[in-house]
Amino acid sequence: MEDGMVSLLIKIDTLGTVREVFWSDPVYLVSITGMTLEAVFDCKGDAITASGLHGFFQKQRKVITLEGCRLRESGIPVVCSMVALHEEALLLATDFNTAASGDSTGVHSKLVHRFLLELSRWMGNPPHLDKHQSVDDYQQIQILNNELVNTHRRLEKANAQLNRLNEELHNRLVQDALTGLVSRYQYRSEIEQRIAMDPKALGLFAFIDIDSFKSINDTYGHAIGDAFLVGFANRLKKIDMQPPTIHMRIAGDEFGLYIHGLQTVDEHYLARFWQQFSEVMMARPIQADTQSIPVSCSVGIAVYGLDTDNIYTLIEYADFAMYQAKNNGKHSYRRFDAKVYATAHLH
Repeated sequence: MEDGMVSLLIKIDTLGTVREVFWSDPVYLVSITGMTLEAVFDCKGDAITASGLHGFFQKQRKVITLEGCRLRESGIPVVCSMVALHEEALLLATDFNTAASGDSTGVHSKLVHRFLLELSRWMGNPPHLDKHQSVDDYQQIQILNNELVNTHRRLEKANAQLNRLNEELHNRLVQDALTGLVSRYQYRSEIEQRIAMDPKALGLFAFIDIDSFKSINDTYGHAIGDAFLVGFANRLKKIDMQPPTIHMRIAGDEFGLYIHGLQTVDEHYLARFWQQFSEVMMARPIQADTQSIPVSCSVGIAVYGLDTDNIYTLIEYADFAMYQAKNNGKHSYRRFDAKVYATAHLH
């Protein structure tokens, strides 16, 4: 056997049972007769199953190349070709490198010669097939093999590229590209998953708006504005009240926090939340490149399980409460008030 080369030639019956081993390199690939093809190979589709083989033996032109096969024991990808005569078939399997090598190393030619010799002996010059037909069939097999190998490699390359693109898209959908927080496309799903884990618990949603962010962009430019947002997001990640907190970017200068698994959300809890939020987010300016910029926020709070059991409504209520805080001097928070909301929506 050539170094690294894998090949075998076996005779099978119509059920896919190995009846004779002509050669097996290395020898452990098929060491005994009586094994089934499914014990030796793992192939796509049903080609080596009983039903697949029945269809193959019923064909008039009994030459086939099997796609997507691997040796079950080692996982090595192989190209398999079968030639049928009456109620038996020869199956030739070679590793992909050998099948794709052509005659560049001489290995391929030796294998072809070896196969044709066994094929000629096996066929025993039957009246309806001659040697030239056998050679033509094998040449057709090799053409199919080469096409299969090339197609397989192109597919592997395309699949690798597709996987990279899917991963990039997934990351963009799940994470906000600028800040690394949960993105606007994902945060509702994250909240739904957290609620599903404990549907009877309460959850606090804080809708956060950076006060006068437009003036930061207008004064310092968008590059400084983006750096400020990154610094703001990094601080937001440090707020992790128990139970664990979801940190999200909702829109340009709008952010959010969701805390689920709470038993009570009373004035004492809200005061503790606002104290931590103020200390982490607004106690010190954010250093954005060369600029030191003060931080001010307006925050609206709504509670899942008290104000509503609908996520979209929860976000709407928190958004409404945030605007209440902004309209009442900014730099503060407001708890959602159903009466104020109802009055505002009467006009």
